[in-house]
Amino acid sequence: MSEPLRPSGPSRIADFRLLRRLGTGGMGMVYLGRTDSGRLAAVKVIRTEGTTDDGFRTRFARETELARRVESPWVVPVLGADAEAATPWLATPFVPGPSLAESVAAHGPLPVRSARALGGMLAAALADVHDGHFFEANDDAGAFLYRVTGKTARFAARWDDIGGEAGGEA
Repeated sequence: MSEPLRPSGPSRIADFRLLRRLGTGGMGMVYLGRTDSGRLAAVKVIRTEGTTDDGFRTRFARETELARRVESPWVVPVLGADAEAATPWLATPFVPGPSLAESVAAHGPLPVRSARALGGMLAAALADVHDGHFFEANDDAGAFLYRVTGKTARFAARWDDIGGEAGGEA
């Protein structure tokens, strides 16, 4: 679920050329971006309302730094972020997959074996997040994306869900 860019919106954020709008939430817009080398990214651009609050920028910078510390084969890393930019932003690798909630809605409950495997991978991801001292307040099924390849899965927080409604893959 994505939309074309709007003429009034940005076409580039830092090193990311924006390609499409992926979703919107209470904190901002998530775009599909591409680096000059071709790497796809989910680029969260924070709404300018409230960014004049120094407390917000301080929290955003702190949370971004904590997210950078999470090292896990199960969690997407932070590619870049700038809390001091005129429009603060954060980028992670693009996860081309549905949210867990979208998958269950479209295909029904996971088979028991798949649910156990996914639960084990999610537990490992959460343990790594805990070890990095980063805790996600929005932990419902719509807030996690996953991509299963073979016997592995990668998880990503849906940045468009943080503080708002789901609007698309991020």
